[in-house]
Amino acid sequence: MITLNWLKILSISYYFAFFILFILGGLNMIGDFIPFDPYFVVFAFIAIFSFTYSFYVIKQPVIYGEGVRLKEEDSKENGKYAKSGLKDNQAKDYLDMLISFMETEKPYLNRDLSIQDLSDLTGIPRHHLTQVLNEVHGRNFFTFINEYRVNDVISRVGDLKNNNFTILAIAYDAGFNSKTTFNSIFKSQTGMTPSEYREKSTGIKE
Repeated sequence: MITLNWLKILSISYYFAFFILFILGGLNMIGDFIPFDPYFVVFAFIAIFSFTYSFYVIKQPVIYGEGVRLKEEDSKENGKYAKSGLKDNQAKDYLDMLISFMETEKPYLNRDLSIQDLSDLTGIPRHHLTQVLNEVHGRNFFTFINEYRVNDVISRVGDLKNNNFTILAIAYDAGFNSKTTFNSIFKSQTGMTPSEYREKSTGIKE
C-alpha cells in the first residue's frame, strides 16, 4: 500500500523546527540569551532532515515507479489486439456463439482439441478466437476448455449410472488425458481433490 503519511509528518516537523529556530535566532540578536549558535543548529537540522527524507524515499520507491509501471502494462495490454479490427459487438457475438457451441456440441470431449480445431469448428478466425477468450471472457484457451471438462466430470459424478466407474475413468471420458493435470485443475476449480469431491457429494470412496 502506498502512503505519504511519513512525508506529511516530516514536512510539519521541518516547518515547526524552523519556526522555533527563527524565534530563537531573533531572541539571540536582541540579547545573548542562547548559550549556543542557532545557525549551527539550523545546519545540523537540515542534515538530519535530508538524511531522513532520503531514507524514506529509498524505502518506498514505489511512490515514484508504480504509476508509470501500471501505465506501461495497460498500454501493452491495450495494444496487443489494437490492429485486429474486431469490434466490441462482434466480439460479444463470437463469445455467445462459442459458448453455445461448447454447450451443445461439447468439443472439449476431444482430448486432442486445439485452438485451431475450435476455430475450424466454429468458423471464428483463430486470432479473433484468442482475442475473445483473453479480452472478453478473461481466460486463455487451456483454462477455458478445462473448465468445461471439470464441469462435465462433476455432472457425471452426480449421475448414479456412473457409480461403478472410477473418477479417473470419468475424467478421461470428459476429455482429460493426464491424471496429474486433471487432479491439479479439478482442485484449483473446486477447492477439493476429485476423490474428496466424490466422497462428499455421493459418499463413494476411492
